Amino acid sequence: MTKTPQSSASTPPSGAAAPTEPPPLRADDLVVVQAFFRRILEAMPAQLAVFSPEGHYEYVTPSAIANPAVREWIVGKTDVEYAQSRGFPPEVASQRLQTIRQVAESGESLTFEETLRSHDGTSLHYRRMVSPVCDANGNVQHVLGYGLDITAQRKAEDELRHAQKMEAIGRLAGGVAHDFNNLITIIGGFADCLHDTFDATDERRHTVQAIRDAAERAAGLTRQLLSFSRRAPIELAPLDVHGVIGETVNMLQRLLSEQVHLSVDLRAAHPWIRADVGQLRQVLLNLAVNARDAMPHGGVLTIGTCNVEHAEGQRLELRVTDTGVGMSDEIQARIFEPFFTTKLPDQGTGLGLSTVYGIVKQGAGQILVESELGHGSTFQILWPVVDQPEPRVSQPAVVSRLSATHNTEVILVAEDETGVRQLVTRILKNAGYTVLEAMCGTDALAVVELHEGPIDLLLSDVVMADFGGRTLADAARVLRPDLRVLYMSGYADEDNLVEKAEPLDGFLDKPFSVSGLLTAVRTLLSVDPSPRVP
Repeated sequence: MTKTPQSSASTPPSGAAAPTEPPPLRADDLVVVQAFFRRILEAMPAQLAVFSPEGHYEYVTPSAIANPAVREWIVGKTDVEYAQSRGFPPEVASQRLQTIRQVAESGESLTFEETLRSHDGTSLHYRRMVSPVCDANGNVQHVLGYGLDITAQRKAEDELRHAQKMEAIGRLAGGVAHDFNNLITIIGGFADCLHDTFDATDERRHTVQAIRDAAERAAGLTRQLLSFSRRAPIELAPLDVHGVIGETVNMLQRLLSEQVHLSVDLRAAHPWIRADVGQLRQVLLNLAVNARDAMPHGGVLTIGTCNVEHAEGQRLELRVTDTGVGMSDEIQARIFEPFFTTKLPDQGTGLGLSTVYGIVKQGAGQILVESELGHGSTFQILWPVVDQPEPRVSQPAVVSRLSATHNTEVILVAEDETGVRQLVTRILKNAGYTVLEAMCGTDALAVVELHEGPIDLLLSDVVMADFGGRTLADAARVLRPDLRVLYMSGYADEDNLVEKAEPLDGFLDKPFSVSGLLTAVRTLLSVDPSPRVP
């Protein structure tokens, strides 16, 4: 059985009448159609213009030129003439005219971007698309120019690139600080051990003290790096910002020169945020020092607060404003980078504002900067507000069931940094403890399993080459449920953060002193293990 061929779309079916040409539009119809398309063009948010092949304006939409008189005047003019009358950059107008003529000659569309300056100095970004409009024979009769304002898109892209750059720098800073903290722990710890072997009148004791002082200054730098990278161990708690500002004002006054007047304007009705009190003080100090340096001939430093509504809820706004020299756009783009500074080499490390940036981000806040050369700067920080906490009820002191005077316990030290492990082992042995050593998590687990006697405390680095202290502790407590664990680390990484709610857990920040280590160990050994529920 054969199939009947189907008729094509261009061939009318058998018996059907051939299509006829549509009747020509009447004059009234043309008016309606023209009005319809004009309304569409005038409603377009993008900028649209029609040019002759030579580059003369034939039509322009209100979105491109809002003034009706200018739209009427511009017909027959070129972009060069328009730029001359409006004071626009001549090079931009020349490039547009050249592009229009190039498209008319080649018959191919072109896309490009351009940046203009508004009257207030703001950068405006546009994407331009220029296309030929041809007749039935393929000849270019007109050139269509289509412009789209991409300023918001460019701003979002710049902010994303900046955030990614700061995140990358933060990761680098955190990693460097972690390694430096190990080295500082070794230098400062062995200097502590050596310091106590000399008499007070021995010159070598003063030499060792200089080493200890240098180690402490180095530890301060790494703490700033860790604050920037948002990996510094912190104690977040509900905090009254007004109270902290009030406690810090006297210190700020001592930092400022006599020519700088400090003004405090606290208007926030709800000043409670979740933050670390030490870090908040550091934010205030760093911003005050930055403002002081921006006012070498004096001025006014204003610290103010208020509550503002935000898309995600109420925020506390902290504003630090100075009347100093201000900053250019180029400097503003880099002020939060670690070690970037406009000061002389002996006048700053370039870590002050980067530390502020890290602290604010770590506390789920947002920091903005407004500045203009010769007109001062304003740093605006927004933090989520929290409820005011209930007054604390004092808790009874923990009664120790172990002697704090006779250090006879057994401690397992798990640390993959050889120098740190040797230092900790030496300090603990000198204090009378029995010490078992492990250079990684795997070795430590083997000791936990094979050691026949008791192990009273596991002292473990949070991050090691094979696996971290948290994993080690969980595995070790399967065999020894009452094992106390003291974690030590150069930073509290979010992936290895040690929960402090566990009664048998403690945390020791690197770098630490001899007394700091012994106090942390003794405190944890004094905790009664019986309340722990496996």
